[in-house]
Amino acid sequence: MKNKNKLSAYIDTVWLAVGEVVIGVLVTLGFIIAKALGAEVVIYKAITGALLGGAVTVVNFLILSVAINRAVSSYVSEIGEKKMDDEEAEKYAKEHGTAVQNAMTKSYLLRMFLMIGSLVLAMISGWFSPVATVIPLIMYRPVLYTVEFIKTKLNGKRGG
Repeated sequence: MKNKNKLSAYIDTVWLAVGEVVIGVLVTLGFIIAKALGAEVVIYKAITGALLGGAVTVVNFLILSVAINRAVSSYVSEIGEKKMDDEEAEKYAKEHGTAVQNAMTKSYLLRMFLMIGSLVLAMISGWFSPVATVIPLIMYRPVLYTVEFIKTKLNGKRGG
């Protein structure tokens, strides 16, 4: 059972990657249509930008998943099998919550620097379209919501 829970974080990452591939294809198609309509765009920069944005999004999600899993595992392993009442649990959370919060803050800063770095790279390198890089970065929440919606519908059909 424990392996299944660890694996589920990575399965969500795989689904996010699939969604980001779809977003990348749509971005590329949009740039192809824009070029056909006469816009001054470079298709390879759209493709590389979409790949960069999608890759950074997936890596960010993976970093977040790993950080959360580590923090929660550490937190739970310290408790062990001990049963706590509400007061003990609240006291424990107050005493150890700072460590979890610090881990989340470090993860957040790393992920923000990674996103900012990818945007700076896209703007100054000339190899990537900044617009094509930004779109996958901002579409990660809609992709996650869509994946969750699909999973809910599939579980509903299986269960009902």
